[in-house]
Amino acid sequence: MKRFNFMFMLLLISVVVFSQSISIDNAVFDTGKVNFKSHSGTGYYSNYLTMEIPYAPVGKVLKDVENIIGKKLKNRGEAHITVLTPVEYNDVKDFISIEKINEIALDCNIQNSNFRILGVGKGSMKDSGKLMETYFIVVESYNLLNIRVKILKYIIENGGDISALDAYNFYPHITLGFTHRDLHIQDGVVKDENAVIIDVQVKK
Repeated sequence: MKRFNFMFMLLLISVVVFSQSISIDNAVFDTGKVNFKSHSGTGYYSNYLTMEIPYAPVGKVLKDVENIIGKKLKNRGEAHITVLTPVEYNDVKDFISIEKINEIALDCNIQNSNFRILGVGKGSMKDSGKLMETYFIVVESYNLLNIRVKILKYIIENGGDISALDAYNFYPHITLGFTHRDLHIQDGVVKDENAVIIDVQVKK
């Protein structure tokens, strides 16, 4: 009976979270007004590719999510979609420079890439007994995926193997905040539509 009550409470909590809906201002799509940023350096995690996102609409979503979950989250005070991760870059750097990656991105007009918002997702894991959580806006974008495909094409043309970069292994998202640190696919957190727990409506 106790187990039944516990499972019922978990189901109820899940229904409450999934029934929540928040809105985001249409200004989140004004990415052409935000300058492209080049991320390069000598450190292992210094080289990567992002599309910059206006922060104000994202910051409002963060506050709404904090109200829903009842806790404050750590955040970076900025918003972006990572298109190529530092780990991926280190796997392909013998065949393409970060400068060439930026060139491909700019040729593809990265800052004006269309994207669609699928909802707010949640990922979690336990580390040394601590429950760690991360929250993010799940998106999809054909143009950002196309940039990854073009990067792979260049790699192959310059001596790299097709397996150097899995261009379609791509889960675009905008990080909102986290309890301890951001969690990634290496932590077992896949930031796709299956992680969505809160519906997001775009305000016109």
